Amino acid sequence: MSPSEATHKGSPYLVRGTLLQNHQVAPSYHKMRIRTSIPCENIEPGQFLMVRVSDQPFPLLRRPFSIHSMAALSKDEGSDIEILYKIVGRGTNLMANWKRGKRLDILGPLGSGFSLPTTTGTQFLVAGGIGVAGLFALSQRMKANGHTCLVFIGGKTREHVLCVDEFKTLGADVYVATEDGGLGFRGMITDMVVSFLRDHHTPSGFFACGPLDMLKAIAHIAQSQSVPCQVSLETRMACGLGACLGCVIRTRGSPLPGSEQAFGGGRNFPYKRVCKEGPVFDSEEVDWGVI
Repeated sequence: MSPSEATHKGSPYLVRGTLLQNHQVAPSYHKMRIRTSIPCENIEPGQFLMVRVSDQPFPLLRRPFSIHSMAALSKDEGSDIEILYKIVGRGTNLMANWKRGKRLDILGPLGSGFSLPTTTGTQFLVAGGIGVAGLFALSQRMKANGHTCLVFIGGKTREHVLCVDEFKTLGADVYVATEDGGLGFRGMITDMVVSFLRDHHTPSGFFACGPLDMLKAIAHIAQSQSVPCQVSLETRMACGLGACLGCVIRTRGSPLPGSEQAFGGGRNFPYKRVCKEGPVFDSEEVDWGVI
């Protein structure tokens, strides 16, 4: 790794990654494997990368992607990082056509990731749709630290349910829900979690990533069970570094938007940046009434 490509431990890296694999895993979903000089130990599960998708003026902005998995290379040479992405627009359409050997311009790892449990007990990992991308690396790290995980994956149809076999290879029990009943439980993933809790023990913690409505419901379930809960928020990002303030959320106890106190800054500033203080937050910290 050249000095120009990295800063000190814990800071973001600007690297030129090499594309090793880029293949379709389901309709509209692709998985990409990238060789980077970022050490595995400098990556927290839940962090993300900002990837430059074009050398042309449009699309101009980098795109954010959760770090789906990571594998250390030998002799401290960096890591292979996987990202799981959904084709939704111009940028991801361009990415889907990238071939092995392409050199990529990457900034990361960025943001604050999940905090691993400090106590024993079963952890519930809840993913909705492409939100599963942000939880597999967490499951990897939890297994390495001896934690037991139950994984709940939801999607509109069976084509939107991803990574079931990957989680099973880590020894996790996986439960699936689809809105149309095409696979597993029929209904929302949050309904499945509520149903599961009626007949099983309460977990030691919840970890969730997916649509905002799902995260809000999981936060309320965790609160009703008096169980800690961490959520990874999905939002549009421009810079990924906290400079543009385009991805702020309001936290609990915040003054009303527009008030003088709201923009007073300082340690108790009520707005937090998803790309910097997040994307992972304690669910009790988020003001779900306005998000």
